[in-house]
Amino acid sequence: MRERSGVRARLNASSSSRFFASSMVCTRFAAGDDPDTRQARDRYWASRYERARQMITRAVDRGELADTTDPRLVLEMLVGPVHFKAVLTREAIDPGMPRRLVDALLDGVARSTPATDDQDGDNPDDGPAGATAVPR
Repeated sequence: MRERSGVRARLNASSSSRFFASSMVCTRFAAGDDPDTRQARDRYWASRYERARQMITRAVDRGELADTTDPRLVLEMLVGPVHFKAVLTREAIDPGMPRRLVDALLDGVARSTPATDDQDGDNPDDGPAGATAVPR
C-alpha cells in the first residue's frame, strides 16, 4: 500500500499545527491544573498506561501485534477521539465507536488497494505531483 504523503503533509501543515496547538492550550486552560488535581490525574493515567502496557505485551507475546507497538500510543489513539467528542465538541459517544476505533487502529484507514494510481497531482490524496508510491 502506498504512503498517504499528501494527507500527511496537509495534516502537518502550519495551519493544522496552529489549530492543534490552540486546541491543546484551550483544553489545558479549561481543565485547570492545581496540584491535587494533577496528582490524581497522574495516578489515574499511570495505572491506565500500565494496564495498556500489560495488554499490548500479551498481544505481542501471542504474535498478534508487532514487537515495536507502543502501548502508550495505542491507548492515546483510542482515547483521543472519545476525548475530542466528549470534551471538545460535546457530541454523544456512539455505542459502536469503540469497536470502530479499534478496527481503524488495527486495520488502518487507508484503502488496501488504491482506487487509482494517479500521481499527476489531480487527486489531492495522491500527494505531490510526481511522487512515488511507497508500500507500507
